[in-house]
Amino acid sequence: MGQRKKIKLSVELNDRLNYALQQNGVKLIKSIILQNTTDTELQDLCIKISTDTGLTEPFEQRIDSLQPQRAMKLKGLQVLINGEFLAALTERLTCALHIGIWQEEKLLAQENREIICLAYDEWSGYGCDPDMVAAFVTPNHPFVAELNGRASKLMKEWTGDPSLNSYFSEDPDRVKNMAAAAFRAIREKNIAYACTMASYENYGQRIRLADAVMKQHMANCMDFTLLYAACLEAMGLNAFLVFVKGHVFAGVWLIDESFSELVMDDPSQLEKRMAPGIRELTVVECTLMREGVHADFEAAVRSAQKSVGEYDQFSCVIDLTRARKSGVRPLPVRIHGEKGYTVSQEDREQMEEKTAEKPEQVGEQYEYKEAAQKQKLTKEEQWERKLLDLSLRNMLINMRFTSSIVPLLSSSVSDLEDALVEGEEFQVLPLPEGWKADQEGFWNLEETNKLGARSELIALECRHRRLHTIYDQKTLNTVLTKIYRSARTSMEENGASTLYLAMGLLRWFERKSSKTERYAPLVLVPIEIIRKSASKGYVLRMRDEDAQINITLLEFLKQNYDIRINGLDPLPMDEHGLDMPRIFTAVRRGVMHEKMWDVIESGYIGNFSFSQFVMWNDIHSHMDAIRRNKIVRSLIKGRVDWDCRIPENVDRDEAYLPVTVDASQLRAVNMAANGVSFVLHGPPGTGKSQTITAMIANALAKGKKVLFVAEKMAALEVVQKRLAELGIGNFCLELHSNKAVKRSVLKQMQKSLETAPAVEIQQYAYKIQNIRKMREELDAYARKLHEKRHSGKSVRELIDLYELVPDPGTEVVFSKAFAEKLSQKDLDNFRHLLERLTAAGRAVGHPAGHPLREIRRTVYSQQLKQEMETYITAYKEALESYREGASALKTVIGLPEPADEKDWESIDRYAQAVISSENIPDFLMESGELKDLFREPYGYLKEKEAFQEKRQGFLKRWNENFLCLDMQKFQDQFLEAEKKFMGKRRALRALTAQLQAYASFEVKTEEIPALLTDVEFLQKEQAQVIAARERLSENWKQLVERYDSTEALEAYEREMDRKRNAMGPLAGKIRELKRDKGLEKWLVAAKETLERSERLQEASDKVSELLDPGFDKGEDEKNWISYREDFCGRMLAHKEEVKDWILYRQFEQQCRDAGLGMVCDAYEKGVAHNALLDVYQKSVYKALILSAIEDEPVLNSFTGAGFQERVLQFKRLDEEFMELTKEELQYRLISGLPGGYDSVTENQELNILR
Repeated sequence: MGQRKKIKLSVELNDRLNYALQQNGVKLIKSIILQNTTDTELQDLCIKISTDTGLTEPFEQRIDSLQPQRAMKLKGLQVLINGEFLAALTERLTCALHIGIWQEEKLLAQENREIICLAYDEWSGYGCDPDMVAAFVTPNHPFVAELNGRASKLMKEWTGDPSLNSYFSEDPDRVKNMAAAAFRAIREKNIAYACTMASYENYGQRIRLADAVMKQHMANCMDFTLLYAACLEAMGLNAFLVFVKGHVFAGVWLIDESFSELVMDDPSQLEKRMAPGIRELTVVECTLMREGVHADFEAAVRSAQKSVGEYDQFSCVIDLTRARKSGVRPLPVRIHGEKGYTVSQEDREQMEEKTAEKPEQVGEQYEYKEAAQKQKLTKEEQWERKLLDLSLRNMLINMRFTSSIVPLLSSSVSDLEDALVEGEEFQVLPLPEGWKADQEGFWNLEETNKLGARSELIALECRHRRLHTIYDQKTLNTVLTKIYRSARTSMEENGASTLYLAMGLLRWFERKSSKTERYAPLVLVPIEIIRKSASKGYVLRMRDEDAQINITLLEFLKQNYDIRINGLDPLPMDEHGLDMPRIFTAVRRGVMHEKMWDVIESGYIGNFSFSQFVMWNDIHSHMDAIRRNKIVRSLIKGRVDWDCRIPENVDRDEAYLPVTVDASQLRAVNMAANGVSFVLHGPPGTGKSQTITAMIANALAKGKKVLFVAEKMAALEVVQKRLAELGIGNFCLELHSNKAVKRSVLKQMQKSLETAPAVEIQQYAYKIQNIRKMREELDAYARKLHEKRHSGKSVRELIDLYELVPDPGTEVVFSKAFAEKLSQKDLDNFRHLLERLTAAGRAVGHPAGHPLREIRRTVYSQQLKQEMETYITAYKEALESYREGASALKTVIGLPEPADEKDWESIDRYAQAVISSENIPDFLMESGELKDLFREPYGYLKEKEAFQEKRQGFLKRWNENFLCLDMQKFQDQFLEAEKKFMGKRRALRALTAQLQAYASFEVKTEEIPALLTDVEFLQKEQAQVIAARERLSENWKQLVERYDSTEALEAYEREMDRKRNAMGPLAGKIRELKRDKGLEKWLVAAKETLERSERLQEASDKVSELLDPGFDKGEDEKNWISYREDFCGRMLAHKEEVKDWILYRQFEQQCRDAGLGMVCDAYEKGVAHNALLDVYQKSVYKALILSAIEDEPVLNSFTGAGFQERVLQFKRLDEEFMELTKEELQYRLISGLPGGYDSVTENQELNILR
């Protein structure tokens, strides 16, 4: 029993077999893994495989050798399965499979497994081998031919052509007729229905093949489906099987196509390809063929389509065409006897025979060719699409079932659209009476057009211009009122209506793995809702605008999924309006290969808008007016369409400045006053509102009128407040409140008219001239000194902060590149990181010289705490053991005392060299050059290989025994026959016949001497090879026996060369010791050293993985092993502190990742806890200041001398200047007010306002 543990055996096999699997090449054994668990090579192994029932033929396979502690995987074992045995099975049978590994007569390992053999007509289920169900579809069965004969007659009755001609007609209607004829032919056989075992999908079931069905006149859903599929396949049609939970039915392609996968699990693929306008395939409920059911083919199609629509019940589709191309063949026909299993039975009654049952036509199929070139979008269209909101917040992308939409019950959205285009009005009504109880809690976005028998009622109501919704009367009034008010508000505030009737939805998914359906409207019909009266409720009609495709959705599909819908530009039209079927077909074709995506043909009322809808609508609806703007016109043309140069006469002294501005702001004020078009931009807090205030004040002072528009009310309020502070608020008309009404506008006008005039300002021109001159001198300094930098602070602020930080006595240098990238957020984050680092440093005492300083791990765990003492102790013991063992070898070899790690590694190399020499033969140890010693065996092997190759050529022509015969004997016979006068021909024929018995080719008499000579030469070469081997020494004879090819010998030579080189400087000493038989002492010491070295390496690896230590290189160079022993001692002595130290390392790593490595280094060199933050702040502020000064030439020359006096004078003059400007501005505005006495007309207008 102990021998059996030498081999570990693992087997992977197919534990279920039937005749169908065997016929289709399924292997019984997939793979066998043999693992040699010993330290010795196992040779001459044999695998034996057998069964106790005759399932397989006995199988054996030899294995020459299995290396120690190695595994071998065997695949493709040709274990022959007995097909006759499986074909004869009528019931399930369990067989025992025996797999054994033998070495001569010893059994090393054995595994016994059970194989379940299924009956001939038993399927294993699609949980095991789903594609094998195709083997039970038998198109070549005689009964299938009989059924198709009846189908051919039906085709002649229906079409006048009895041909079952596959897809050659390229007519989907004919293909459908063929499928219907097969359906009718089976139904006429009056086959009764038999129940199916539960859960057959996973465990399989017995299947009645065609002969069993016809004999027993019984079938279940699987039997009906397989028989029907066999008829379709025999007609040359591409059939498939549809599995749903507990049921199966068939389908057929109406065009010569198949699915891209053998097993397909996407039900939407079926629905899309069955949709009107596509009609590429159809499905058929096969159980409606049974006796007692009078359903026609179209009823079977509708029943199967309904089953496909129940996605939660869908399992998969098995494509028979793909299965055949994958090599799955039908089962051979088993018919015993002359009559087989055929049973005649009375056909259906003549009355049923006369029912015409020819299927409906497939209908028109719409084709869309991809555009040869992508149409280039205009600038206007590009702007529109950039304004589209492509997020899931947008109802046009992700429409949700909420109270903001009204789903309509509809049987045909196409008819509804046609009626709306014709100008018809529809009354919007609640759910019909009697429907509420049935449908409560059932409705969703996909159910409003699945009305079943009630579709006729809804269609009738639609023809009478009545639209029903899913809501009751109360809910409908509430929802419609909300939608109506929302649409009215949008029209009043934005000038555009957002009320649409969405026709058709695209069901889509964000990702292939997503289970959440998303819905997006396809066609948007502009409508308006009118409330006629309380009794009539709301009426829906189309606005005087064109219906449009959901451009947002098309752009979303293109950008996110690279889906381009062809056939929608321009939109397909019919005689009424949009051609809705063509639109839906185009979308379905575009998403055909997207799993679970489909079009839902239903209608929904709602407000469809997004955040930038107003801007999008302006471009979409008013582009002609927008084009008249010179800037817009230039953007469209791609070039400037007007003279955009800044006028040279822009004079800065002409500006009226009641607020403080810098040079750039002043230039913007003057450009605005001169009518220059420009963009003013900047981050928050940079003075944009201040600049706008100055622009408005300057324009008003010059007698101009200003219209200030902003997207947000907050921006308007900020500017209005500043204008009021300047005293000119009464001259500004506020219209930015949604409560602005006539009364408030008149009140503001009254305040303006009642404003009293002020006194004229003296000496204004003189003072402003002096202020301008002084300001120009100081403006450059002040602007750069107080300008906000990338760090969020100005140079002046940084200088103040630098002076506030106390001098810590230590400084680190940050690079200019580092300083330039710093933002205020970075500065705050760095401060926070260093505060946490200091707190962690206090917790461990101080990082400088800490006993655990080598530990660099940054994650602590309880496992670390438990393993640390064990691993460190083992490491320390391994170090001591290795020191002892290495010292012994060092003494034996005579090496100097090792110091650093390289010295200790050299001891390992010497030990390896000694061990390597053990396996080198003595005669190779003494050799100076291996090439010289290997030359003779190489010559022998080359001569041997050349002879063997030549001999193989002879063996193809001659029997092996012939090559061992004496050729001279045959030569003598030939010469003797040649000399004969009488009987010469007979003698030669006899010799030729004798030689022909050994030859695999035709021996010709005249070629005999040459043939015999060739064989003699071969025999001589064999003798030479044998002689060459005899000339070899006994050592080489043994080696060439083992390494019997030049390739193997070359590998051996390389190995010997490597081992000899490994001996290095010890080579001479080793040869000497080996000659004197004194190498044994060295070998013992070397092996002991390497074993201890391996244990040390293993212990070191565990410590490295656990603690990630970083050792000091200087200490390593002094004494590597002593330093490691000291490290172990410190780790064990302070193991309770490791958690706090690792936490410190964690914060330190965060600081280093942020770029604060120099600060961390200073901390570990001894900087005090309280001084660390000062070191950082002092250093980083200095770096920021130097970086800014270096980048600004003005600041490089700034010294500060006399600067404060100039600044004080500038402030005083600037304040006086602004006050004078305010007063003059007010005076100019007041002086422009009408006095009321200049003319009679003006007086009348003022009286009306008052």
